[in-house]
Amino acid sequence: MKIIYPNEQELIQWRRCLHKHAEPGFAEFWTTNFILEQIQGLNLNITLGKNAIDTSSLLGYPSQDFLDTWKKKAYANGVSLANIDMLENITGLIVDIWPSKIDNKQKVPTILFRFDIDAVQVNEAENISHKPFLLGFSSINKDVCHSCGHDGHIAIGIGLIKALVSIREQLGNGVRIIFQPAEEGVRGAVAFKKYCKGIKYAIIGHIGMKAHNNYELVCGVKGFFATTKFDVIFIGASSHAGGEPEKGKNSLLAASNCAINLHAISRDGRGESRINIGVLKAGTGRNVVPDQAYLSCETRGATSDINECIFEKAQNIIEGCAKMYEQEYKINIVGKCDSAASDTELIEKIYNVAQSIPYFHNEKIKKMEIGYGSDDACTLMHEVQKQGGLASYIMLGSNLAAGHHDSYFDFDESILKPAVELFARLAYQLTN
Repeated sequence: MKIIYPNEQELIQWRRCLHKHAEPGFAEFWTTNFILEQIQGLNLNITLGKNAIDTSSLLGYPSQDFLDTWKKKAYANGVSLANIDMLENITGLIVDIWPSKIDNKQKVPTILFRFDIDAVQVNEAENISHKPFLLGFSSINKDVCHSCGHDGHIAIGIGLIKALVSIREQLGNGVRIIFQPAEEGVRGAVAFKKYCKGIKYAIIGHIGMKAHNNYELVCGVKGFFATTKFDVIFIGASSHAGGEPEKGKNSLLAASNCAINLHAISRDGRGESRINIGVLKAGTGRNVVPDQAYLSCETRGATSDINECIFEKAQNIIEGCAKMYEQEYKINIVGKCDSAASDTELIEKIYNVAQSIPYFHNEKIKKMEIGYGSDDACTLMHEVQKQGGLASYIMLGSNLAAGHHDSYFDFDESILKPAVELFARLAYQLTN
């Protein structure tokens, strides 16, 4: 078996081009088109648009005005209107690679790889100490940048497709690759759960996290937090704060009281838990009793049960604050994922393959680490595991210029080709 890999400069070029055109979740129109351009003519089974997802499961899906804004940007940066319309407002895609010897009708691939494609809503640093800015590939889109490494993930995914096409006839079965929108906010994966049915192995990789040095690899992860992302809206009544304060129903006070009491929720003795209110907005003027308030919140738990317990307590507090201040209220769930742990049996297979790849130094290959926050890959991992399959989340070692979601985030691009090699070898082994 001889796998033909893209050369390192090609992978770097893809990554930098993607970095420059960073887009937020569910609005990755330029990005999706770029992926399609790189894999056209390879005789792949590609699923796009509304056929690619379960539209009834979408969480935190943006407004049409928001989508239209990003469509216009994609068009301004070279994507044809026909290609934008082809996506039917749905970004991301599914790619299945089959050997010709297999009639793939009604069949399911053996292995699934997931690559996230969205950027983070952070304004990228404009400083010559920041390599993307110095070399001219920093984000052209204000307040959105690839400060989590997803641009590298996409480049790895494209490289993996090209590598697997070179050994298509040596694969024992099909390989499925999901380019998933909206990982940030854990919004996107739930709509792709149907593509996990019948899958035996699910592998997800992420640059950095707990592998933040070159030549490192973490073969599996446990301890990702389950999480629920939700928005709260309080609706009261406005009035003149000096002349008729008694007629007002103060939404700002309801939201402030709510924020304090949400942070007072007791921790759970069964494991770690978290709660955070990241945004509070209310009020229109100094002498007006505020009639609306908005909170952006999240809960997390070491297990799905702990997270649900914290979220249930949060809902009770929100309801209580609404009653205290005579408010109507709405709770909108805009993101959610389970906890998940990598399977030992699959970790061993990854460990064995990684040892044959020179980039990864044997003494720096770890079998297991604790997760980093939350990742909606856990939704796909859990879906595969509950039907008897195996799953693992891999951390790909790379020197990081700054932490994830930092405006100075950057990674060492030398990880790109070894990651493609690792995934391609795993695909060959696991399909055979």
